[in-house]
Amino acid sequence: MPHMPCLARKGMPVSHDSSSRRIRAGWKVYTPVHTRNSRKRMKSQIGVMCCLSVIFFGLMSCTPTIRLTTVWKDETLQGKKIEKVFVRGTLWGEANRELFENEFVKELKARGVDAVASYTVIPFEKAADEETIKTAARVLNRDTILTVRMVNTKTVNRSVPTESFRPCVYRDWPGTPSPCWTDLVPGTATVEDVFLILETNLYDAGTDRLLWSAQSEIWVVESDAVMMKSFVQVMLDRLSQDKMI
Repeated sequence: MPHMPCLARKGMPVSHDSSSRRIRAGWKVYTPVHTRNSRKRMKSQIGVMCCLSVIFFGLMSCTPTIRLTTVWKDETLQGKKIEKVFVRGTLWGEANRELFENEFVKELKARGVDAVASYTVIPFEKAADEETIKTAARVLNRDTILTVRMVNTKTVNRSVPTESFRPCVYRDWPGTPSPCWTDLVPGTATVEDVFLILETNLYDAGTDRLLWSAQSEIWVVESDAVMMKSFVQVMLDRLSQDKMI
């Protein structure tokens, strides 16, 4: 027979009729020990899950989403910095080309570099081959061309720990089943991470000579706008470190 909470008062007999279920002033509800322990355990386990979630998302925010894998610079430049650059590039496809180039132009100008976005002179519907880009840069009297293109993508599967509650049932009031949760059940789940492999090149607009090049990986866990801003900052910080801007 299941345990049932009952109403009792000092010096008074306990009755289990319907009137005894009403809580009146001065009366106290006695809950079975196993029910109280189950509730305490449930609250404790929920607290643990909340803490684990905070830790997980904290680690995610600390993990870099953009990583430079290789960087090359023409060491014969001897401190020569770019002054007028023609920007051509996108993270993927033409859909975000305008936003991407605008972000580059804005940040280059903030660092004292005269920059022009390619979409202002090369229409989206026009095929932008190498010769078209070089011609546009020379017409605008640019001394360098900065290009960004996606060369590949890769997918990495990884296992992450998970935990779930094992359900049970206890009877709170007579004849009324109520859900409860007992121990946490450990498990694993497979997460698919997608990475973009990008190549960034800086050319001399007059001679087509390669001046600087970098390859990078972007972990696709954020919106396009956030990834664009982060990518531009990483590239320009490295160009500044290499004394190109």
